[in-house]
Amino acid sequence: MMISKGYRSGFCRGIAFAVLALMMAWTIGAAGMCDAFAEETIEETIKVDCTYNKKFNYENYHTFNFKVKYEGNTLTAYCVQPKKRRMTKASHNALRYDNELVRKILYYSYGYPGFAEKTASYLETVDRKACYKGDQGSYVLCHLLLSYALSGKSPNSGAFKGLSSESAEMIKAVMAEMETWPDPPEAAGGLDQSEVTAEFNQESGEQETPYITFNADAEKAIDVPVPEGASLVKKSNDGTEEGITPESGETVTIAGGESFKFTAPADTDGSFDSPQIEGGEGGFSTYIINKKHRQSIVFGLNDKGSFSFSVKWSPSAAETDKPEPAIKTTAKADDSGEIVDEVSYTGLEAGTEYKIVGRLMDKSDGKEIEGKTAEKNFTPESADGTVTVEFGKAGDDLKGRELVAFEKLFKGDELIASHEDINDEAQTVTIKKDEPQEEQPPAGELTSDTPDDTDKTPDDTPAEEPSKEAPEESSSLPDTSVNAAGDSPATGDETHIAAVLMIAIGALLVICGCAAFRKSV
Repeated sequence: MMISKGYRSGFCRGIAFAVLALMMAWTIGAAGMCDAFAEETIEETIKVDCTYNKKFNYENYHTFNFKVKYEGNTLTAYCVQPKKRRMTKASHNALRYDNELVRKILYYSYGYPGFAEKTASYLETVDRKACYKGDQGSYVLCHLLLSYALSGKSPNSGAFKGLSSESAEMIKAVMAEMETWPDPPEAAGGLDQSEVTAEFNQESGEQETPYITFNADAEKAIDVPVPEGASLVKKSNDGTEEGITPESGETVTIAGGESFKFTAPADTDGSFDSPQIEGGEGGFSTYIINKKHRQSIVFGLNDKGSFSFSVKWSPSAAETDKPEPAIKTTAKADDSGEIVDEVSYTGLEAGTEYKIVGRLMDKSDGKEIEGKTAEKNFTPESADGTVTVEFGKAGDDLKGRELVAFEKLFKGDELIASHEDINDEAQTVTIKKDEPQEEQPPAGELTSDTPDDTDKTPDDTPAEEPSKEAPEESSSLPDTSVNAAGDSPATGDETHIAAVLMIAIGALLVICGCAAFRKSV
């Protein structure tokens, strides 16, 4: 049978498109698998030595007895990708691996706490081949379980390479049972933060760290070391606070749920790193060695039940947060003309001597009034407060004038603040003028306001009334009242008339259009 050239060309194009689609699907799927694997790793790297010395055969395949050495301890490890090449004997970086299923299966695997607690007795009830019995067989069985778990329980992942279908079903059944068991222990009893930076507290004048909380049951307790020269503030579970300044080298006991912070002088510098604090409960974590084109290796660590913290002091924060010295004034004058200026200050150093220098200004021309200056030396007890400056009594020449008090603040010979605003009402006072007293007339003498009976007539002449005979004047102007008859239409009426006209014109155009249409037809 002959196949046309066009048919062959179309068939080839179809095959090419199908191959391309498969390649894209495979690439995307592989990338997705890599991303999913990467998402479960945490950037917490440890260095371990990987080794093995014996081959374990089972059915139609084999594995090796992998181990890793870490901090002087030898830990049981498992290959979890049977189809790949064997991992090399060498030092490798291992990443923390947060896959909960793998973590659970590893915890109950041979060589780890859960195996003796639960798995060993359970496997006695499982019908399994001889190659999965004993210590070696238990290791092989757990190797298969972990490979199946790492694959996401995918039957086509290669986890069951060399197994009979009967053994594969047995692995799936054991996995289903293990998934119902309790999760491995989490690390319990620790500090909610391990690094704190002190900040300057303006109110206390000291550096102060945030609170650190000991997360544990109330019956547990830890001994917290205190940095040299610092004090510890403990917040109990009922919210009460207690400041403690221990002797050098002493510790303060903190119970579960309580919090603590440190305070120190403003100039404290450097940092403090605590030693390891015992008192927490360890958890179980999974780690993985992952190397390209090689089998991944998993192993577990029991986390240490200890922790530490560090404190960083910030002496520069005391200078940064310290407010600049500033003053404001409120001038007053009493009825006698005494002028005083109440000066409020902020940002001063307690125990340091300062001087206020004041002068009075004439608001009308902005010039200083000669001879009206005042000084006041004072030593504040706190950074903020007030001091009164007295200018004395105003002379007659100042009465009735607006006077403005200008103030400058000195620390030694250094001018550090001033308040000189000629338009500030708070700095302005007006001295009242003396009111002239009215002279009283001698007894019996009449004033211009005193009525004189001699000027009165018996009967006052009444005002003239208009003549009743006078005709009423009529206006010659026309009536322009808007309410008179014949008014022009309001704006609204004009609008309605325009609308009616527009509607009529529109209707006419429609009629003409219809007629034209009929003719054309």
